[in-house]
Amino acid sequence: MEGEKSPASLSADAFQTQMREQRERIDALIKVVETLTGQLERVLSNDSASSNKADNRPKLEESPALRQNRRVFAKLREEEQEAQAAQKPEEMQKQLELQRKQIDVLNKMVKLLAEQLQKQEPIVSKLQTDVAGLDGRSLQGAARDQQLGYALDNLTEHVDSTQRYWSMLPATLKELADPSYNNETPLSIYGQVVERYHQFNGRSGVFESPTFSPFFLLTLNQRIFLEANLDINNLGVGVPWAQMDFILNDKMTAVVGRYLLPIGFYNERLNFEWGNKMYDSPLMFRQVSPLASTDGVQLRGSSYLFSTPIKLEYSIYGGNGMQLAGPPSALADLVDLNVLAGSDEVHAKAMGGRLGMWLPKWGVNAGVSGYYDHNYSLSSPNLNLGIVSVDASYHRGNLDARFEGAAMNQQAAAVIGNDIKRAGLYAQLAYRRYDLPNGFFQKLEFVARYSLERFQGIDPTQLDFTSFQNSTYVPVDRNQYAFSINYYFYPSGIVKFGYEINQELHGVNLNDNVFFSQVVWAF
Repeated sequence: MEGEKSPASLSADAFQTQMREQRERIDALIKVVETLTGQLERVLSNDSASSNKADNRPKLEESPALRQNRRVFAKLREEEQEAQAAQKPEEMQKQLELQRKQIDVLNKMVKLLAEQLQKQEPIVSKLQTDVAGLDGRSLQGAARDQQLGYALDNLTEHVDSTQRYWSMLPATLKELADPSYNNETPLSIYGQVVERYHQFNGRSGVFESPTFSPFFLLTLNQRIFLEANLDINNLGVGVPWAQMDFILNDKMTAVVGRYLLPIGFYNERLNFEWGNKMYDSPLMFRQVSPLASTDGVQLRGSSYLFSTPIKLEYSIYGGNGMQLAGPPSALADLVDLNVLAGSDEVHAKAMGGRLGMWLPKWGVNAGVSGYYDHNYSLSSPNLNLGIVSVDASYHRGNLDARFEGAAMNQQAAAVIGNDIKRAGLYAQLAYRRYDLPNGFFQKLEFVARYSLERFQGIDPTQLDFTSFQNSTYVPVDRNQYAFSINYYFYPSGIVKFGYEINQELHGVNLNDNVFFSQVVWAF
């Protein structure tokens, strides 16, 4: 019927509405029966005056069929009341059926009374017309009864589904119990925008081109994840990492693709402007321990040691190594680690790993790393290099303290007559009073850092200092003292102002003290 809702679409409210409509039809039929009965009594009495006196009203001689229908109707009413009192979903269909049967019985009673009254007077013809209208309404009610039957089935199935599948839980949580786990691909995008300014002693200040660094995190299913990072500026687009993570079990993950080298702690965990509390990286990462990525495979994971609060973390990897652009012939070809570590699509191969220990409850972390690069020169004889690094940190409450040191042994005797040894370290302390009531001072952070680097086998007089990225990249012995005041104008926004004192040793003075500022907005 046009305008009618399908059974599957009827709600519980619509169901109750139909129940109410059937009850109204039953009440209307009861009134018709009472009217016919009273009219028949008046006809039998043949006395209009006595028709208003209940005591003198003659008794109606009903037919056996009419008396039987009255008994059936009384029984149906009693059963309906019992079903209604039960208040159970399974009794709702029964109540519908009982109402439909009552309508059928009342229709029969109306017809029997009309037939009996027709023999007495012509007024029955009008009542027959009313009965015909009631029959039409009964047909409509029967169609609705069928729809309500379907709706009741849907309601029962919904209640069963709710009990089985925990409808009050969010869909993402219920999926954890789904053994099939449909392969959804939710994508999260994070990132940062960085603007820098620096001014070396005696030189003009420079506003550097801003860098936009989005991070893409894609979940394929419970065991496979994709992650990638881009660095975008006026020089082009860099890809620090783009990797696939395969969770093998709770304690081990396989990584395939381009990933950050886990040499020490800083390169993997803090080498981005939002995590680094200073304008630049510590001195040792320029010419001692490279901040580099590689293409290859890695196994990594973590696990608590037995029942102790100590968490062991571990990684082992293999892939492309650092490589020179061509066979070296002089010291200048060997010394710039920034160029050596920036190679890509290389033939040299490397392997390494890191073993660390966490005490999360105390905020303590420490680790040791190793790296070995085979034949970084791609020439004969082979030239290899190796790095050993140690790191430690403490972060708890208002205090953040970090230390990292590294040593590199770079084979170079076949070219310059001696090997090159590099060593460096840094120690950093940051303090921020998170508990201050004053909002301005609560957002201030004070940072101090000491760095050093030492070299053996490099003669500074044989170097062209202008060939390096800037004077702080020149591999000479030096100490660095850096200070910064940071202000967190927003939980994901920080501005830094600082000063670095670079103190070269052995008579070298590059006049490279620098004032810096930086604005970082993470999203």
